[in-house]
Formats: sequence, structure tokens, C-alpha cells
Amino acid sequence: MAGYWFWRFRRVAGKDQVRLVRALAGNGRRLFAVLYALVGLYALLRFHQVAERAAIAVGWGVVGWLIVRPLITEGARTEKLMMRSFTIGSSILAVWTIASLAYDPLSFWISPRQNRAPNPTVYEEREHLRQAEAPDVTIAVALSGGGYRAASIHTGVLKALEAHRIPIHYLSTVSGGSIIGSYYAMGHTPQDFAELLSRKKPGLPNDLFHLWNLFGALVMPGRSDSDTYARHFAHLYFGDTRLSQIRTPTLLVNVTDYVSGEREVFSSDRASGTADVRLADAVAASGAFPGAFEPKKVGNRHYMDGGVVENLGLEGLRQFLLSDSQPSKPDILIISDASREDKDTDSGEKRFRFQLLKDASSASYQALRLHLYRIYTDTSYHPEDDHSLVQPYFQQHSHIYGTVGKHDDHLFVFVLNGTSQAERRYMERRGEEDAAKGFSPEDGSVINGHTAETVANIATLSELTKAQVVQGVWVGETIAAKYAGAIRCTLQHLRRAKLEKQAIDPEKVRTDCGTASLQP
Repeated sequence: MAGYWFWRFRRVAGKDQVRLVRALAGNGRRLFAVLYALVGLYALLRFHQVAERAAIAVGWGVVGWLIVRPLITEGARTEKLMMRSFTIGSSILAVWTIASLAYDPLSFWISPRQNRAPNPTVYEEREHLRQAEAPDVTIAVALSGGGYRAASIHTGVLKALEAHRIPIHYLSTVSGGSIIGSYYAMGHTPQDFAELLSRKKPGLPNDLFHLWNLFGALVMPGRSDSDTYARHFAHLYFGDTRLSQIRTPTLLVNVTDYVSGEREVFSSDRASGTADVRLADAVAASGAFPGAFEPKKVGNRHYMDGGVVENLGLEGLRQFLLSDSQPSKPDILIISDASREDKDTDSGEKRFRFQLLKDASSASYQALRLHLYRIYTDTSYHPEDDHSLVQPYFQQHSHIYGTVGKHDDHLFVFVLNGTSQAERRYMERRGEEDAAKGFSPEDGSVINGHTAETVANIATLSELTKAQVVQGVWVGETIAAKYAGAIRCTLQHLRRAKLEKQAIDPEKVRTDCGTASLQP
């Protein structure tokens, strides 16, 4: 077949362009007719219901008769169409090829890079902080999903916790939270990550639409766009770092098993059995949003976005802590929730089916999120109720973990959600105060009373501008600073009770420390 085409083109190549196009058109018409029939047959075989097959057959036949048949039978029209298509297609392919070849050498400027290896110096500093501030108190932090919007907000939260000398023992992350969480767990600072994002956009679309990556994912067996996603993260943030190289805090990357639909956790704990997984693969699996990416293969199994099951990282933390290898359960849990809250009123207008499906999925997600809050805060917190913001909340360990023993005491919970309706008035006031003080970042981004609302409306799959990064970090840092005093107060109460070997009184802790969370 290849020899025949070569012979045909060789005969006409030395002639005029019209004969070349006619040769292409003549053979192209036959080839197009065969391909059209094969695609139609494949479409029929993909469906099993009689009604579906009948609809495909009728639709394919109508399109073939009205559009394909004239292209096959009318030579002049086909020649003109193929001439235009050849010119446009070859130009696009040439530009695409040149751009793809130039992308790798230029990627140093297009996509920012930084140290992609664990930092032992920071690990030592964190261990010293842990021994000085919380040697006998365990603190867990959960970072929700939400793309780079969530990553920027969590960056501010981690920055504020560091500034107030609050150590982290367990760090449970989902999707967008896994990006900053994993980078932080490698021993880098939140400020490093913020500067990294502010310099340039990560450039994931450039990697996904790279000529070789796109065609490789389409035609090569075993390759997918989620593999490109993992290479993107390795290139930017993680290199070949494996979970086993993480020292402190213990990192948990939440994913969803594609086959069973159950929560799975990649852990840096060496006894977990997943410590040899590459960090870039774990983060890509945690962020493999259905519809945007194919499931990520890690080992012999496929995984998708951790937010499919639960977007706060609480179930993965619970699952990990119930394992036999972890005797120490947290005394304080800090939930950094950067979920996007879609407030779509019922206008009575007709909606498309896709929008209805999206609304149904969002309703299910919100119901699960509220259910988890009811469990962990003993029905005290609601993201729309600003009367429920006296923190910490508390719940018995046995109610959450189902165990009785040394830690059958109380878990103190803080919810940091700067984009929620409940915190909106506080964030507006702080934004106005900072604006009045002349707070204006050098990059020209604006901090004002509407900053939290602006950040809340950033799409989950968007890459952020420099101004959006600054605003997201401000939201996280502001909401974490609001509750940092209450967290420190709770930490001191727990240390004192453990030192004196006395039972903790949760109501007293809430009374003594809750007022700190109400300070403007």
C-alpha cells in the first residue's frame, strides 16, 4: 500500500499542482469513504441497545447522504476543498511542530523551576519547632481540593501557621491541596511556592498540547494525558522525589480508586506500603479530575481525583490513622477548606442537561461536605452560619475513629474557610482595613473588601495570574491568622493537661480560647 502511494505521488509530483491535488482527491475520496464506513461501524459496536444502534445508523446514514456523498462524487468540489484543507492543515502542523520543538529549550523561561529535592535543613528546623512547641501534642492539617485556587489559599494558611509557630505532624491533602502540600512536605517554605507561582503560570496547557505528548497519549498504548500531568509536576516541583524521602510532616495524598470508587491514600509513612511511589505520580493521581484527565496508573492500579470521594482529606486521614502502624492520633485538627461554593439561585429558567448534571453532582458533594462537618464539629459548624464561628469545635476521638484507649479524649477542630459565606463579613472588613492602610503588593494586585469573593469565584481548573496568586495567599493567611491565637491557646491547654496528667475540659478550652477567634 505504501509503495503504491509512493508510486502515484512520484508520477504526479513533477507535474503541476493541479494534477497532484487531483491525485490526492481521487485516492482521498476512496479512502475517506472507507474510513467513514469504518468509523460508523465502530460507533455501532460501541453501543449495545437496539434503540441506540438504530439512532446511530440513521444519523450516520443521513450525514453520509447529505454531506459525505457529494464530497465523494463531485470531483471539482473535492479538489477545491482538499486544496484549502491541505494548505491550512500543513500550515498548522508546521507551526505546531516548530512550537513543540522550541518549547523544551525555552521552557526554562516559559515554566518556572525551583529546587526539586527535599531540603534537610528545613526538616531539622521543623523538628526543633515540634520539640519546642508541641512535643506531646499531635496536630493534623487537612488541605482541601480546588485546583490552583486552593493551592494559593493553602499557601497562605501554611505561611500563617509557620509564623505563629504551630507545628504540623500529619498533612492530609486532596487534588489542588496536594500540590502545595507535597511541595511543603519536601522541606520547602510556603513563601517559596508563592514566589514560584507568581513568576510564571505553571504552563500545563503547553505540556498537554505539546505535539509529541498529545499524539503519544492518543496512539501509544499505555500512555495517557495523566502521564503528561505527572511529568509536568515532576518538571516543575517534585523531580524524582519519592514519598519515602519525606521526613516531616507525614504526608497523605488522597486519591480515588478508579475501579472500586473507594478512598485510597499514598503515604510517606514507610510502613504504609506506598512510600516508594513518586511524588509527581501521587499528585497527578490526586488531581486527575474526571473529564479533564484520564485515570492515572500507579503500579498496577488506576486512580482519579481524590475529591471524587471526599474533597476535604478527612476520610483519608481517618483511614490512615486507623492503621496498625499509627498509634498516635491527633489532638488538634485544622481543616483548610478552599472548596468552591456555587451559589446559583433558582431563576426558573430552562437549563441544559449538562448544567443539570453539574448541579446534581454539586449538590451531592455539598451534602457530603456538610455531613463531614456535622461529624467532626458535633453539628456546631456550618459554612453559611456566621453564628457558628466560635472555635475550636470538639468531638470525642471514639466517635470519629471508633477506638477507645489512650486517646479516647477529645479532638479539637478548627475550620479555616476564608471564602465561605460565614466568614465573608470578616474578610470584607479585613480587606477594607488593609486597603485603607495602603497595603498594595508590588505586582499591582488589589486587596480590598471584595478580594475573598474574587478568589472564591476563580475556576478550579484555571492557572492563576500573579495578582490572583497574591490574593489567594492573602485570603489563606488572613483567615489562618484570625484563628491562630485560638489554636495556640488550645495547644497550651492540651500541653498543660498532659503535663499534669489531668483530663481536659473541652468546654473550658472553648470558653478560654474561643474568644481569641473572635478578635478582629
